[in-house]
Amino acid sequence: MESIWGMILNMENGRMLALAVLGYLGYMRLVGQIKDVDRSLEKKIDALDHKIDVIDSSLNKRIDGVGTSISKQIDEKLVAFHALLKANDFAHLNQTIEALTFTLEKNGFLKREDKEYIDTRLDK
Repeated sequence: MESIWGMILNMENGRMLALAVLGYLGYMRLVGQIKDVDRSLEKKIDALDHKIDVIDSSLNKRIDGVGTSISKQIDEKLVAFHALLKANDFAHLNQTIEALTFTLEKNGFLKREDKEYIDTRLDK
């Protein structure tokens, strides 16, 4: 029995046992520190996700506002452009009709009264 205790308490075996215990304790400490770092990182990631969501929401509102503003401006410009085109088209059409009626009257295909009637209708 003494020889077993002697072997266990032998200096080399005692050192190995101490190193094994210290190694295990060090491993457990590292595991605990890794878990703490992991929790800390999760909190930071959650905070960043929240900030990103707030920024995303703010940017979406701004983009929607700019889009609405641009759409309104484009609509106003298109309406004005359409009115200008319409006025120019009618003016051109009136000039064309007046030239045609003048030519038809000059060549005898249209009576004077008919040309006057057409001219009065163009003025409206």
